[in-house]
Amino acid sequence: TNVESVFFSKMKGGPVAIPSFPPALEKKELSLEEMKEYVQIIVRDSSRHSSAITHSVIEGGRHWRVADFFTKKQIILSGMGWGGLPYHLIENELKNGSLVPLNIKNLEPWSGEIRVIRKIDQPVGPVSTKLWEYFEQFSQINKS
Repeated sequence: TNVESVFFSKMKGGPVAIPSFPPALEKKELSLEEMKEYVQIIVRDSSRHSSAITHSVIEGGRHWRVADFFTKKQIILSGMGWGGLPYHLIENELKNGSLVPLNIKNLEPWSGEIRVIRKIDQPVGPVSTKLWEYFEQFSQINKS
């Protein structure tokens, strides 16, 4: 399928836990092997056609799958596990210290882009055309 995309936003995130979570108390870089002992909270992919690729999930570790980032955040804040969260969702918690970044080797903070995508080989109506024009304008304004 032929698609095109436009930039929508930048996003950064990384592994976090509450300050009293045992790995957060460590003053050293933790290995992935050490983190297998602790429950990693993961947002499950509900799409039917997604690949089996997982991002920042420790293979062979203990996992708790949830449906959304709000639930994941609440479980992490309750101290029942750790996980990667987008920083814009936990900005206040990082500032007030109720969540802290974890120092895990080979599981560093990440960054990326959110893009709006559309198929270009299918005709669209005037509303979709205008909406796409707005996304393109927004992209030019917010890319910097």
